[in-house]
Amino acid sequence: IMAQMGCFVPANLRFQPVDRVLIRIGASDSMLNHQSTFMVEMEDIAYMLYHATENSLVIIDELGRGTSTHDGISIAHAVIEHLHNNVKAKTLCSTHFHELSALDQTLSRVKNIHAEAIETAEGVKLTYRIVQGIGSKSFGINVATLAGLPESVIQRSQTLMNMYENDPKNNVS
Repeated sequence: IMAQMGCFVPANLRFQPVDRVLIRIGASDSMLNHQSTFMVEMEDIAYMLYHATENSLVIIDELGRGTSTHDGISIAHAVIEHLHNNVKAKTLCSTHFHELSALDQTLSRVKNIHAEAIETAEGVKLTYRIVQGIGSKSFGINVATLAGLPESVIQRSQTLMNMYENDPKNNVS
């Protein structure tokens, strides 16, 4: 984007100019219009799907997060397939739905990348490097710790996560 605007980019790169940049980042509702965050997100995604071309750049952060897990994964999967198979736009889509990492097996142009995190004796170190492949695990509770959530909440989160990982249908109380 910076190179296309004529900015100096201190990197070796080859790029093809894009006809438009379509971005969906952030969560916001429109209560004045009686629209949930999820409805606003879906309207933005619909706009992208109808207006993106194979010469577009599409950036989507956390597609499908505003609804149930199964709905979110299903919608995200279908949107990614549509962008890949029909639109063919250059797309960067972030997600915490680990199930979607298998799309690189069935969609030829899908590549998995993740933000690197290194576990040390002192905790997790976020390197802010983007590397190829699938992340080894989620570090949400570690980030919650870094953000300063109370220790009792962190401990309870860890207990609940262990219960959910062992039995996702577990009725935790």
